[in-house]
Amino acid sequence: GIAFLDRELRYVRVNEAMATFNNLPIDAHLEQRMDEVLPHLVPLVSPFIQQVLDTGQPVLNREINAALPNRPDDVRHCLVSWYPAMLEGNKPQYVGVLVVDITERKRIEDDLRASEDRFRSTFEQAAVGISHVALDGRWLRVNNRLCEITGYPREELLQKTFQDITYPADVEPDLDYVARTIAGEIDGYRLEKRYLRKNGALIWAHLTVSLVRNAETHEPQYFISVVEDITLRKATETQLLLLADV
Repeated sequence: GIAFLDRELRYVRVNEAMATFNNLPIDAHLEQRMDEVLPHLVPLVSPFIQQVLDTGQPVLNREINAALPNRPDDVRHCLVSWYPAMLEGNKPQYVGVLVVDITERKRIEDDLRASEDRFRSTFEQAAVGISHVALDGRWLRVNNRLCEITGYPREELLQKTFQDITYPADVEPDLDYVARTIAGEIDGYRLEKRYLRKNGALIWAHLTVSLVRNAETHEPQYFISVVEDITLRKATETQLLLLADV
């Protein structure tokens, strides 16, 4: 929306987009003062307009939130800029107003933020270890449970690769699955493998891995790994086998 106001803050020009945005016809603006047309906006914007009139300098990209006239429940989010126009002796005779409605963008941002909050909550509170892993094996993001399973603080684990804490004999089978997944031969994989905790203890884990690809180019981006500690189950299986032998 575009409009021009004189030094008395009367509308002298208003385009159709601005009129539609204000929920008023163009004629309802012309030769009317802003406090007569949009009284609820005056406290929000008059300081910026006065700044332009006093300094002759524009005020750019200020976010303003306000309800539409006669529609108090319809709050719109706008990005507003004010420009000096027709300078006389370095004093603007008019102020140009440019309004961009960003309500939909704000809604999308809020939805994305809520989605990210839900994801973060699920990620961190999961009963299994979850991580994002780079194609070369570096940990990109890890949750609390994975730190508990491996015995490493988050900051320290993020400085390592999964190869660093994998039992040596289990590195090659894991890397083979990684290569096949990146090549597109398989979508992901599952396997039982061993990790070495920070204190040197050996743990068994059930690993489930999937690959995230770029939606447009289909290029591989990172892995999502889910790690379940099955050390107790493996120990029980070993005991049962020993009992069976006896």
